[in-house]
Formats: sequence, C-alpha cells, structure tokens
Amino acid sequence: MKKQHKETTIKRGKINIKRRKTTIKRGKMNIKRQETTIKSGKITIKRQETTIKR
Repeated sequence: MKKQHKETTIKRGKINIKRRKTTIKRGKMNIKRQETTIKSGKITIKRQETTIKR
C-alpha cells in the first residue's frame, strides 16, 4: 500500500525541515501538516498528517 498523500523526491543532499508543527498531549504524538523541503536535497514531503494513538 502506498501513501498517496505523500510526495517524495529523492535527490542528492541532506534533509532540511522548514516548518514542522508538533503537538504532544498526554503521551500522544500528533503531527499535523509536516512540510519537509530539501534544497540540493533528498526527501520532499508535502502535507503529511500523522496521528499516533496510544
């Protein structure tokens, strides 16, 4: 199963995280809208919604 809401581009370089909103409530990790942009880079993730429940 592929994740269709995740764009990944692989080039040469490192990983730069531009804007990352992380909220931790009661031992829960909620990541809403993680934008990862790599310049001269490796992985590009646009709008990744991740919810980790206990």
